[in-house]
This record gives sequence, C-alpha cells and structure tokens, in this order.
Amino acid sequence: DTITLLNNNKPYLIETWNESCKPCLKSIKELQNKLSIDTTFNHIYLYQKKGFNLSKTDHITNFQLIQDKSKIWFDTNHQLYDSLELKSYPYFLVFDSKGKLVDFQNGYHSDYKDSILARIFMLVEKAKYSSKISF
Repeated sequence: DTITLLNNNKPYLIETWNESCKPCLKSIKELQNKLSIDTTFNHIYLYQKKGFNLSKTDHITNFQLIQDKSKIWFDTNHQLYDSLELKSYPYFLVFDSKGKLVDFQNGYHSDYKDSILARIFMLVEKAKYSSKISF
C-alpha cells in the first residue's frame, strides 16, 4: 500500500510498465542503457496491471528486458497509478529525494527517443534542484 523511497538524497525516476504494453517494452529496450549511465538518480521499473496477483511474480521478476532485477517493483492494486490518476503506459515519474512528485513524461515512441530522453534528464535535474529548496 505504501512506497517507501530510500532517502539517499537522490531523485527517483519511476518508469511504469506492464508486459502487454508495446511502448513500455520499446522504452525499456531502448532507454535502459542510457538511463543507467547516470548514477545521480535512482531508476525503478514499476510494474502495474489491474488484477495482478502478487503471488505470481516469476514471469515479471525474470523479465528478460530488464537487466537489473532489483529495479523491478510492483504497484499492487494500482495504488500509485490510481492515486496519481494515470491513464495509460508508460509514465516516467520523477520524484525528488523527499518523495515529492516533481513532474512526469507520458508515453513513448522510438521516433522521439532522443527528445523523450532529454526531457527525462531535464526532469531529473529539476528534481535535484527542488529537493535542495526548503520552505
């Protein structure tokens, strides 16, 4: 019911996906290596599917496209998805190090890979800056 982010003073990029979403699979395949180069943020793949049975995770935790299996998390019962009123897949949600949603990128298409990647990195930079501001 709750996502607890490790407070390591790094922003989080949470990429939503499921195995039946073709744009999700494309983004994982095409962006994973580029996103893993930057270690100044945490990158998580958040699996989401209505009616998903958490006791049957083998096909997800062994998913071949995601190289680092520790980055696969599960949104059981669509808690995060519903609370943020998300409508499709994939989403690239950027949270600052304090757990506040800074901004997001919705959707993926290979033809726009470079501009989507640039926007994701821009959002991560925005998250780094926002977590340094205290009110």
